Amino acid sequence: MEQSRFEKATDKSLPADCVGSVVHAFTVLHAFDLDHREMTLSEVAERIDMTRAGARRYLLTLIFLGYVAQDGRLFRLTPKVLDLGFSYLSTLSVVDIAQPYLNRIARDTHETTAIAVLDNREVVHLARARVQRELAPVVTIGRRFSALYNSTGRVLIASMSDTAMVSFVEDADLAGPTPHSITSKAALLAALQAIRKQGFAIVDQESELGLRSIAVPIFDRRGNAVAALNVITSVASVPVEDLQGRILPILRTAADEISSALIVDG
Repeated sequence: MEQSRFEKATDKSLPADCVGSVVHAFTVLHAFDLDHREMTLSEVAERIDMTRAGARRYLLTLIFLGYVAQDGRLFRLTPKVLDLGFSYLSTLSVVDIAQPYLNRIARDTHETTAIAVLDNREVVHLARARVQRELAPVVTIGRRFSALYNSTGRVLIASMSDTAMVSFVEDADLAGPTPHSITSKAALLAALQAIRKQGFAIVDQESELGLRSIAVPIFDRRGNAVAALNVITSVASVPVEDLQGRILPILRTAADEISSALIVDG
């Protein structure tokens, strides 16, 4: 079974040159998420399988560095953690290049759109454009999703070599997040092969009930898929046929233009 990121981060068999204290410090930071915005020392220690004394030292160090704040018994992240993400984003020309296209897609489709990259077994949203419409899906920059159950992730996995794609699926724990999720490795590989052939991915309520999305890849000057562009819609407002018939051409045009801009920029 695939390890959680906390289990991986606290794995005792670290490489010889790996600094364990740095690994544990980042594990403490990753313990905070949407469902754990504030925690006590005991909760942090339990969540990352660390002693209270050890968790306390890392938390106090992170407080000194400005990444964690303490309010009585509760600890929480500070806005300074965004600096880590902004440092990465500042090196990605694709984000600056893509934003005007995201705005255009949102305007033309009246749907939420985003750009994401693959990070190990997850996809991370780097930029977005929202629409002012009731019940429109919300995309949070920096939020992670399982690559196998997200349209951006699938289109990027499908862009891998045959060996890498098969390995990605074979090493996965296919405990899908919804009843609609594909849980057969053979069926998932067939879906990825179809995505590779058609050049786009549609995921219908596999990541979250009530949501469906469509994604296309963005390529760099070497022809590698470096990011994916998608539109996220609600099941109640957009049928699958509309994704492919109306939204796909808009997405493809934008992805082609972003890819061309990356070639020039690179």
